[in-house]
Amino acid sequence: MSMPLSGKATVDALADQWGKLLAIYLYREKIKEIIISSADIERLASDPTKPTIVVQELQDGLHVKILPIKDATALAKQNKGGFSRQ
Repeated sequence: MSMPLSGKATVDALADQWGKLLAIYLYREKIKEIIISSADIERLASDPTKPTIVVQELQDGLHVKILPIKDATALAKQNKGGFSRQ
């Protein structure tokens, strides 16, 4: 999955800190556990829309979304290209 992002620092932070970001989300939403199965991974990988993680640093915080690749690409172009990591 590629990740159009708003800056190289965000790309690096997401790559290095994805576990911490997930923990913050789980804590905030009061979720004690999630189970991700191999079927979940396969379903995501085979989705014809090629879901893409999009991260934007905005004034109110880090915005993390999952969008079809065409929408993610359009958003990256709107934001002067962004950065991506395969």
